[in-house]
Amino acid sequence: FVSNRVGLKVRNTQGVVLQGNRAKGVDSLLQWEPIPDFQVGAVTEDTLPDRGGRDTIPDSIPASELSRRDRSAIIVDEWGPYDWQSPKLWSLGRDSSDVPRYRLAVLGPRPERWRLLVSRGVTQVAPTTGFIGDTILVTPQSRGDWSVTLVSGGNRFWYIRFQPRIDWAVSYFTWTDSTNFFEQPLGDSLAVRPPVPRLDYMWYRPPRGFSGLPQSRWSLRATGSVTLPSGSYSLRTISDDAVRVWVDGVLVIDDWTSPHDSRVDYAPLSPGKHDLRVEYRQVDGWVELRVDIIRGSARSTGSPGPH
Repeated sequence: FVSNRVGLKVRNTQGVVLQGNRAKGVDSLLQWEPIPDFQVGAVTEDTLPDRGGRDTIPDSIPASELSRRDRSAIIVDEWGPYDWQSPKLWSLGRDSSDVPRYRLAVLGPRPERWRLLVSRGVTQVAPTTGFIGDTILVTPQSRGDWSVTLVSGGNRFWYIRFQPRIDWAVSYFTWTDSTNFFEQPLGDSLAVRPPVPRLDYMWYRPPRGFSGLPQSRWSLRATGSVTLPSGSYSLRTISDDAVRVWVDGVLVIDDWTSPHDSRVDYAPLSPGKHDLRVEYRQVDGWVELRVDIIRGSARSTGSPGPH
């Protein structure tokens, strides 16, 4: 064990033997709950971390409430790591239903009550009251920015989603030849569809309204335009299997040649009017394509969700 906060955690386990291990820079070598048939081998100085001359194995992690949380408690937003000292709304992404709803986690240091104070640009928030630790569902209106503000223990906290208007014209295709991913336009219900306000696809099997799509080997091409006020912006894609994006005819995101699991890509956007083109291809398995314009400069790429 090297530089771990806790070397080994043991829980709900029988017949465990810990012996012949070495630790370096570990805060707590061992944490366990009382369990039967648990044996610890002989401990020598060279197997223990430096703990100020103490030569006993600690039986608990450091005495901090935060230290007892699992890795899901590590949340980093645009301001840095969240310290769990004040309430916060954290996006968990889109709900898996056909309706474009978003899940927000209500975070905080204690399980206090909260209530909805005000919402803007949404048609429904559920529930509107509860306790810290809840997950709420937000259904935004079809277009524009939206926000939700809650209050708990006298503290206001909110989530704001920047969503500039884009009328995406989307065409769907199937392919068999890996050199032409726009080989055959899809007909029937997917041939002529009205523009959509968002490119947000996430499923394993095509949901209602997309039953004309096959399970594998299909692609889409979407075009639209956006006008941004003064400020700093980034175009963000989350994709599985492949995506590429042009802004004003210039290729700015090219994650196309090697199909991949869920991946995040960014490209800077300047204020003003821009013509956008997005191409996406699905090989097989999980479908995911999300295209957003966010405020601020691009962050490092990585997997979506809390880190």
